[in-house]
Amino acid sequence: MIRKLPPEVISKIAAGEVIESPASVVRELVENSIDAGAQNIEIHIKGTGLELITVKDDGKGMSRGDLEIATERYTTSKIQSIDDLSKEFSLGFRGEALYSISQVSKLEIISGDGKEAWRVQYRGEKVSTIEPYSLFKGTIVNVRDLFYNYPVRREFTESNLKKVRRELVDTVTNFLISYPAVGFKVRWDDRKSEVFPARDIEIERFIKIFGEDFVREMKDFLVEEDEIKIYGFFKKPQFLSVRKKGIQHVFVNRRRVKLDFVRIAIRSALGQENVIPEFIVFMELPPYLIDFNIHPQKKEVKIFNEKKLFYLIYHAVKRALLEERMILSDIVKEEEEHVVAFEEKSSITPTESEIKINTLNEEARQLEFGEFVPKENDKEKNESIPYYVPEKLFQIHNSYIVAEVESGIIIVDQHAAHERIIYEKLKKKKAGTKRLLFPVAIDLDRDEMQVFLEYRALLESMGFEFRELGKNTVVIDGIPAVFDSIDKDIFKGIINDLKEDLNLPDKHQYTLKTIACKAAIKAGQKLTREEMARLLDELFACDVPFFCPHGRPLIYKISLIELEKKFGRS
Repeated sequence: MIRKLPPEVISKIAAGEVIESPASVVRELVENSIDAGAQNIEIHIKGTGLELITVKDDGKGMSRGDLEIATERYTTSKIQSIDDLSKEFSLGFRGEALYSISQVSKLEIISGDGKEAWRVQYRGEKVSTIEPYSLFKGTIVNVRDLFYNYPVRREFTESNLKKVRRELVDTVTNFLISYPAVGFKVRWDDRKSEVFPARDIEIERFIKIFGEDFVREMKDFLVEEDEIKIYGFFKKPQFLSVRKKGIQHVFVNRRRVKLDFVRIAIRSALGQENVIPEFIVFMELPPYLIDFNIHPQKKEVKIFNEKKLFYLIYHAVKRALLEERMILSDIVKEEEEHVVAFEEKSSITPTESEIKINTLNEEARQLEFGEFVPKENDKEKNESIPYYVPEKLFQIHNSYIVAEVESGIIIVDQHAAHERIIYEKLKKKKAGTKRLLFPVAIDLDRDEMQVFLEYRALLESMGFEFRELGKNTVVIDGIPAVFDSIDKDIFKGIINDLKEDLNLPDKHQYTLKTIACKAAIKAGQKLTREEMARLLDELFACDVPFFCPHGRPLIYKISLIELEKKFGRS
């Protein structure tokens, strides 16, 4: 029943593990070019790569002897002993790239080392033909008819063309991001090549790939400790989306990998559990902290001491946010950070209630936009108004507040902004209780009474005072001071909202959000200038001024540059 597989079957299985798609070919060939010291790399892909993939570089090239054994299994120029796997070569090594490609395609390599150049065709790992070529330095690899002898894989690839094309674009983009010092030319089919000149810093390459708006919306951060260096960019909170995933790239020693703890650290640092962070993070780690050899395609990496890296990223992003959103002065004292212990299981995601974010003295807090600065004479008049609120304030459709700032305008959703203010007051137990001169008696039906009893303790902890009168009558003697008043409809609205989510695991958070929503000013409510100024003042003092408690954005900024573009002035 048990028998040894034939060599040709073994080779197909091994090749299939390393080369699962056209993107795998591009990744392996470009990595070889970078290892060869290439300063310029050209990539040409026809169709979805099944027809032709060409990678050309100006690296050191190969001699005839190198070319004759380049496609044999476990041949390499990268390591000489087992110690090199952990000491010298940190990106992983399997010695199967060209071998695997030769097993599933018609492979041709043209290479010169500056002294001679050769053109070699392979069938399997064996040389089919070899002939001299015009002298040049570098290497050209042509991969034709990918999976021609692997019908199942080819059929699968042809039936998933959109997915295959997306993987190719992602693979090329990963190299463009992670190797800005290397110039790239990328050509799809017979179209004109797209040129990406070599750049000294990542941000210049980002502008070429993602555009100027992307760079404008990102904030950089950096942390270095011992032999560890972590740096990158994350999207500023006011530009994030509740639904759209966007860009989430992590590179370890320039190789793209998936590390859930990076996403968790950045989202936790942002302090808003409902938004989806966007980021590009680079980690430069010593070889003894990582192992890329756990995956045939090196898509995954084993990192030792993930917990330390989590906290390094978390604190670095927090510092960057403070730089972006606050003005530090001599009177500011940073409070001690309290962060819950990070579980190394990626499935555990800290929430806003689990991560207690840094807070600074309110008089030093400033919105990211940079124009809301304490005004001395205002502080002398009223110590409770520590911010300069723009003179030009007005309300549109009795729902949105528009304020002129130095670099453009901001638009604030008044209901969502007031929700955030109330939510943070309740959460910090700063709301207090307002005793009612005339208590409000409310008759509840059986279901409503059950919900009331379930949530009574929580509601009282937030400022309500109750007493029961008869079987299903509740008398409200006091309300949280965030309410102007309360009536039967408002209270029943709270009870009915809570009833819909009776089985939620975090009842405290949901109750906070529900009360904040009911107590907040409504869309359509007219505000005086003083009321608008007070709302903005209190919003900018919040820990998370960019989102309502439910995660929806509440501030939108339009810069003068954007306005000038719209009117054709730039």
